[in-house]
Amino acid sequence: MVASGRLELGEFENCQMPEERKRFNLTAEDLAKYSWQEVIADELRKECDAFWSAFNRALSKAKEESDDLGARVYSFMAAIASFHPQYDSRPNTYAPMWSSGGKRSLVPEDLESEDLDLLESILSDIRDPEFRARVADVLWVSRKDYQAATIAVGAFVESAERLEEGESWPPFVERLDRAAQIAARKGFESSRRRVVETVERAFRVHEKNSKTGLACARLMRILLRLDEGDKAHYAALAEDLAKRLESIEDWRFSQEYWEVTAAWHQDLGNDLDVQRCIIRAAECDVSNAEGVAARGGQSMSAAHWMSRGLEGLRQAKADPERIKEVHARLLEIQESITDEMGCVEFSEDDIPNMKENREKSQKDSSDMVSGVSFEEAVKRLALVFRPTNLEKLKKREAEADSEGFLGQIFGTTMMDGRGRTTDHIPGVPLSGEDDPEVARKRLVNSARTIDWRIAVEWRIEPARIQILQDHPVRLRDLNFLVRHNPFIEPGHEGIYLKGIQAGFFGDWVMSMHLLVPQIESSTRWVLKQNGITTSKISSEGIQEDFDLNKILWMKEVEELFGSDILFDLRGILIERFGCNLRNKLAHGLMREGDFIAVESPYLWWLVLLLLYKSHLFQLRRVD
Repeated sequence: MVASGRLELGEFENCQMPEERKRFNLTAEDLAKYSWQEVIADELRKECDAFWSAFNRALSKAKEESDDLGARVYSFMAAIASFHPQYDSRPNTYAPMWSSGGKRSLVPEDLESEDLDLLESILSDIRDPEFRARVADVLWVSRKDYQAATIAVGAFVESAERLEEGESWPPFVERLDRAAQIAARKGFESSRRRVVETVERAFRVHEKNSKTGLACARLMRILLRLDEGDKAHYAALAEDLAKRLESIEDWRFSQEYWEVTAAWHQDLGNDLDVQRCIIRAAECDVSNAEGVAARGGQSMSAAHWMSRGLEGLRQAKADPERIKEVHARLLEIQESITDEMGCVEFSEDDIPNMKENREKSQKDSSDMVSGVSFEEAVKRLALVFRPTNLEKLKKREAEADSEGFLGQIFGTTMMDGRGRTTDHIPGVPLSGEDDPEVARKRLVNSARTIDWRIAVEWRIEPARIQILQDHPVRLRDLNFLVRHNPFIEPGHEGIYLKGIQAGFFGDWVMSMHLLVPQIESSTRWVLKQNGITTSKISSEGIQEDFDLNKILWMKEVEELFGSDILFDLRGILIERFGCNLRNKLAHGLMREGDFIAVESPYLWWLVLLLLYKSHLFQLRRVD
């Protein structure tokens, strides 16, 4: 599954680019022959993703007319417009628009030196501020060109002011935020002043509009980033907005403003006010939970918010009696949870109609996350599939054994990417009694070749790509997954955020390098919280932590995760007849292309599910 209308001339395959092949091979004179500026001037929506569509239409027309030069010109412009911004992610400011099956669209790092020279030659002539900002920013991130950076700041501000006229504020604020990121660096003082003036003017407008929601909070965070503004004045305004939203029981937005108020007081050095505001932010989660429960909502949802509020109160060192009261209420709500983790499933019985089933499942998965808020879409993605049902898998394998498949009779050999044998499953003995370890290997091999692949291709990838098309997937938008999450050891939240975000963009190399070690850290953390030893002392008196190869076989871990999720974690991370991802990654045995395989998106999704369900782990509940 990939985004529709993908670039043919701009795609990047197998992460390799032959030196002798030039992707665009254009000059400034070539660009001057075509009215590419008019193409975007006629576009009603003044954002780069709309420009990408416009350039692609011009590309299609050039191909129809067999105009090779025109096709290369518009393919080049479409590629620049296609870069997906992830401004709060370092070092990759822009991600590919799509990635699948070993291919992805371009990112700035794929541009040749000649391509960057070409962009530099046209920068001052670009009339549209949105596209001028994009080109200047690409030159800044690719070459650290300070002149281009100065142009980018001004162009982002100009584009923001134009977008502010619309009803939706996020694109407007996003561009101001990017301008602030660049202007925050030393040497951009004059550019910084223009950003601050624009932000403060916008704040005065949006402050009076009750429908702007979090616009003022986002604008304040820009000022905080730049260390600008009257801190006492904005602290008072943020608190007033927080209280106003509390009065109408908009707990989610109120919480954001309490956190912004805390940030202002942090800058002012008002430690008591910081603690007070963080406690009020945590109480918003508690009130949200009570509201869900009062409306007859799902107990699981109410428990989620109550658990977050409890963790927030603990971290803020709130009154111990209040913490005890909220904890008791959480236990009360959790007692009413039975089985609210229902997932959408497809029938595996209609194999003759597999193509139709696959297409229907892919559409259902896309529809499931479409047309809802980003947070709701992520929650639905977490529930779009079930972890491997171990009992069903055992039953299926028993039936396969009874039919005498060749793989069961003669055995199976596992080989690595270098053609070396890493493990072997012997054939089923004539007695029909299989060794337990051999039986386990068969189950893992079956899940790897069938179940995990179907989960990814039929469910997970269509939903992921739909969310990526509908939402910008910024780090701050994912905060709800990690904030006060008891599964995450304090101080590791940002690593999870970057790993989850990278997965949304299909950057599996980055995602797996970040998330795989964190699974080990989180498992050890939760075990320690429950008083379970995860280390040993050697004869020399040296204390050593158990690694994942040992931890995932501890009986307490099965109580923590349940047999189904644990089967998947073992199979993907440490089983040789699975994917052995943890060990291959740790020892540098994986090539870049190896990460574009089924285990990467499946493990990424499994982490999403674990984070979403983590509040249940406090009581060692399992699915």
